[in-house]
Amino acid sequence: MNPLILLIPLFLFSPGDIWTIFEWNPDQEMIDIRAETQRLLEKDLADWELQWDAYSPQKSFERFVADKPESVQAVFWDSFRYMESKVFAGRSAYSNAMQNGASIEEARQAYFNAAAMPRDSLISANEQFNIKHGLADISEQRMFENGKYKFRE
Repeated sequence: MNPLILLIPLFLFSPGDIWTIFEWNPDQEMIDIRAETQRLLEKDLADWELQWDAYSPQKSFERFVADKPESVQAVFWDSFRYMESKVFAGRSAYSNAMQNGASIEEARQAYFNAAAMPRDSLISANEQFNIKHGLADISEQRMFENGKYKFRE
């Protein structure tokens, strides 16, 4: 005799209901299979993310900057964060456009507009990073315009 049957108080069920407890339910089996598959997929994804974490933009840039002199590493990190902020702004603009019913082309254009880094703003950001970290002073930076040396008159 199955010991599980003894644990179920049979008086709670009508005679017809007792057998439904032990019946095979294909729908429940599929739900169980899907839940187990989802659990395995999430575990595989977590393992995959852990395996490839060393190749993330942050970790890759860490290895790149580690080879540079300490005096300039902070400038590289400021540049990285500036670029990263532009990428995040682009992704956010793309997501917002898609949620508001834009076409894929309009969403891409929104991404490009938000993530754009015009040459003059990139040069200006680099000038600010150099000044911030003591690699140049304002008077030196003013001798350049759009990244080119201005001749004194």
